[in-house]
Parts: sequence; C-alpha cells; structure tokens
Amino acid sequence: MSGPVGYPAEGFDLANVAIQANPFPAYAWLRAHAPVYRLRDVPMWVVSRHEEVEAVLRDPATFASDLGMSVPLMSIVMKDAPDHTRLRGTINRAFTPRAVQHLAPRITEVAHALLDRAQGRMEFVHGYANPLSVTVICEMLGVPLAQRDAMNRHSRDALLASFAATGMGSAELLAEAREGLSRLMAILDAAIEAHLRAPSDNIISVLVADEAKGVLSREELRNLCALLLIGGHETTANLIASGASILAETPALWRQLKEEPALIAGFVEELARMRPPLQRIARRATRPVTLAGVELPANAMLMLFPGSANRDPARWRDPDAIDLKRDSRGHLGFGTGIHTCPGGPLARMEARIAFEVLLARSDSLQLDPDERAIPVVGYAAGNLGWNVLPVIRTEAKAAPMQSSQDATPQDVLETVCGIAATSLGLDRSDIDAATCAKNTPEWDSLAHLVILDAIEKALAVKLPRRAAYTAKDVGELVALVVATRAG
Repeated sequence: MSGPVGYPAEGFDLANVAIQANPFPAYAWLRAHAPVYRLRDVPMWVVSRHEEVEAVLRDPATFASDLGMSVPLMSIVMKDAPDHTRLRGTINRAFTPRAVQHLAPRITEVAHALLDRAQGRMEFVHGYANPLSVTVICEMLGVPLAQRDAMNRHSRDALLASFAATGMGSAELLAEAREGLSRLMAILDAAIEAHLRAPSDNIISVLVADEAKGVLSREELRNLCALLLIGGHETTANLIASGASILAETPALWRQLKEEPALIAGFVEELARMRPPLQRIARRATRPVTLAGVELPANAMLMLFPGSANRDPARWRDPDAIDLKRDSRGHLGFGTGIHTCPGGPLARMEARIAFEVLLARSDSLQLDPDERAIPVVGYAAGNLGWNVLPVIRTEAKAAPMQSSQDATPQDVLETVCGIAATSLGLDRSDIDAATCAKNTPEWDSLAHLVILDAIEKALAVKLPRRAAYTAKDVGELVALVVATRAG
C-alpha cells in the first residue's frame, strides 16, 4: 500500500501540512504496517486501528486523560475521575435532550436567514457553516449576537493558545493567540455576570447555578464556557463544511438527498464517521501495558486517530465510501466511553438541519473553479475541515423537499431513530426499532413527549394521542406513523 510522498521513509510527522490536510493515505499505511507507531522526534505513540483506539477510550483506568500538564482551557477534556465526573455532571445537566431539541426551530430559522443573504457565489465556511454554529452556541451561552463575529475570531485564538500552552507550539504562536484568548474570556466574564444577575433558560445559567452551589469554581466555569464555545462551534462548523465539500463534488449524492431527505440523518452519521472534525485524542498510560503487540512504558503518551479508526476495513466494508444505509454503530466520530462528546446530539441536529435547509433552498452546489479552497492546517490542526470553501450555489426556484407522505417505512424508521437519538442525547448508532424505556434509562415520560412532538413536526403527521402515548418502542412509533399516514 502506498502512502504520501516521502512516507514512511521520513517518518510520520504530526506537523506535516500535507498529512494534516489529507491524513487518510497516511492513516491507511499506519493501520496496515504500524498500528501503534512510535514517532521519530517526539516521545509519543500514535494509534490508528479501530480495535486499539476504542479499547484505549474505554479503559480510563489504564489510559488517563490527565497528561500531566496544565492546560486550563481543556478543563474537562484533560480530567479523570473524580473531577471529570463532577464537571461532566454539570455539562449533562446543561445538555438535556429537552434543551437540545428545543433549539431545532431556532437553528432552522438561522439557516434560512443565512441563505437569504447568500449570493450565487459564496464562501461557504464564513457565509453559512461558521455563523450558523457560532450563533447557536452564542445563544446557548447567553452571549449577545452583536459579538458573534468577535467570538468566532477569538475561539480560534483560544484554541491556538491552548495548544501552545502544552509546550508543543512556539512562543510566538502563544504570544499571538494570548490577546484573542484574553478578549474571549472578557466576553464570557460579562455573560457570566449578566446571568448571575438575571438567570435565563440556557446553558450558561445552569453552569452559573452550579457555581453558586459550589459544584464548580469560577475558573472552572470560565474554562467550561470557553471550551463549549470552541467545541460547539469549531467542530460543528467543520463537520458542516466537510459535508458541503463532499456534496459539491458528488452530484449524484446531492440528487439522492434532495429526492430522499429522510436520508440526510444517515449522511450526517457517515460524515461523522468518514471526516470527524476531531482527528486527535491524547491519552497517557498509567502503567506498563502492551497494545497491538507493542510494549508501552508507564506514562507513555498516546495520540489516538479516530479518523483512522473510523476507516478501518477490519471494522467496516468499503470504509472510504459513503453508504447512507450503513450500520455505523461503533464509529468514534464523537468519541466513546466516559469522554463521549456531550454535544454530539446537538452537532448531529445542527448538521442535519443545515443540510435540510441547504438542499431545500438550492438546486445545485459545486466548488468554485475560480477560487481556492483552503483546508484547516497548521499546528492546531487536530481538526479536519476548511478555512475557506468557495462554492457556487443555484437557488431553488421552488423549495419543497420531498413530502414526508412519500417516505418509505425504512425512511420513517431512519427519521424516528434520528429523532430519538437527538432527544435522548444518545448516538444514532445506539437506537434501533427495539429501543424503549425499559432498555434505555434516558427514555422517561418527558423524553417520550419530546420525541412525539419532534416526530409530528419532522414527518408532518398528527398521531392519535392514546396510541402515541402508549407506544412501547421505536418500532411501534414507526408503525403508528405509517398507519396514520395510510389512514
């Protein structure tokens, strides 16, 4: 199997810009020849196969998130129990299924407003993906929309500063990013103080309330807010932009999703599998351990590649292709184990709505041949996405998507499973026809109502109340939808 020019003879280099922009050929070589690979110039091993990446993520006792260095902005990401358990509880109280599902109408409204302002030729990242995701997270954090653009700029600075603070970046990089980080924190401090005076129905009020109860400190509160901004904005925007680039280059896929919009949720799941925005996850071995036949000493530093694990042919057939009907359960696009991304359901919903609106409002999308697309590269390119993505979009003369009445029972099942996953705060891969309250602790009476409301809105159907309330599982809800539409 061939790899990039000069690879592997020159060694795998995290700072190689060509690998950052397109890591997948290098990933393939690593999986085939060195699934646990010792970097040449850095005391670190990179892990590329699905089996080992998943095993590491699911064993926090052996592979710690605490890397033995102080990076305050990474707060919860670089914590282990009991601090992680405490902070994760706060985040879970903020990202309830009801809070996430409640945002769907607003996300739809923002997406339409952005396309109202878009021209035929547009820069997709800053014209759609970024402002959509940053608007949503700003509203969740109680930051005035007038500061949206500033938050967009400063979040990247904060990310750069956090990487430089590990000692793995240059002093010049840290100096350049420090001012943006300071300004970001000033905006968040103002939002925290405003919500101390007048709590609202948003995430920051939940966090502020936990600070008042002594659950977390002010410094932890500030860092959590900053991390939520970065995680809730950068990664989601990159996911949406990656999807747009694929659709622009694959007209047949574009047409299929326009004709069968119920498949959009499956497209988002495949997108999270094939091009997860977060490409690197760091861990530290707490004891000597053997991984894929490689002996690692205590305190060995590991860099996990979920983007490689998600394309492991030992785990999925034809992993480099988008398969909208694929059972993608087990993909690591949002992590797994105790550090599974709490914002995964929100990111899925944002991306799904972003593509639903884009496809409904557009007849075609293609890359602009006269402008250069610029991928996310550079020191902090643990993210995969686009800094600049020029496209040409043709506005739809009439924007109706396929009627939900035309959806097949399988389409309805996919839609209901996606709704249940978002409403329950679970991965789509965790939901099937047998999912119910008895086997899913998150499915309580309130969640059931949220799911019913979302199904009726998404599929334009009015379910009979008694039958809807007493439906035992996802399969019965699907059957009820199909029967209601047929009757």
